[in-house]
Amino acid sequence: MKITKMILLAAFCAAASFSAYAAPAATTPVYWQNGDFSKTYKKKPYTNAAMKIVIKDQVFPFAWHDAGVNGYYAIEQHPDKKNDNYMHLKKCRFYQLHKGKQAKFRFTLEAKGKGSLWVSVYRYTRTPRGDSGKHLASEYPLKVNLTDKWTTYKVDYQKKDANEVLAIGVHANDEACIDNYFVLPMDEEKKECGNKL
Repeated sequence: MKITKMILLAAFCAAASFSAYAAPAATTPVYWQNGDFSKTYKKKPYTNAAMKIVIKDQVFPFAWHDAGVNGYYAIEQHPDKKNDNYMHLKKCRFYQLHKGKQAKFRFTLEAKGKGSLWVSVYRYTRTPRGDSGKHLASEYPLKVNLTDKWTTYKVDYQKKDANEVLAIGVHANDEACIDNYFVLPMDEEKKECGNKL
């Protein structure tokens, strides 16, 4: 009887130990999120007389930020695809912070519309907490003239300093529809990022 109990106890401890080892807590950082605009939340535009920002139905993509003092932002759906969102912009900018320490990237996005579209990179120092600090410079690695057909655009980007924090986004000088905007790290840290391409 004692031997049977000892065997059962040993088996239970081994199983518990394996279970704890097989299911570690998720600690992998995700530096780029919601590039397909599938996740949204309610966002009220600023109520300032000098600002003219319109957010349709107060629905905005999670992890993204509006920029500037005017513009129109709207989450729309592809007519032929159920629950497939894209971003509709009019004369505005929006961006997402990328806090990873990679140095080389490829930006890829799908776009259509009218006027020009600039892929924007705003460079910042990194604070001790890992957030964006002092603004260093603004760069536009890709400028295109949009058409009424969805087109995929890609551009490679090299950081000046891998420790910088980037605000990566787009600037629409007229009207633009954006979808599947992803940032792919191309150096040694790419395995540590939850990116989708």
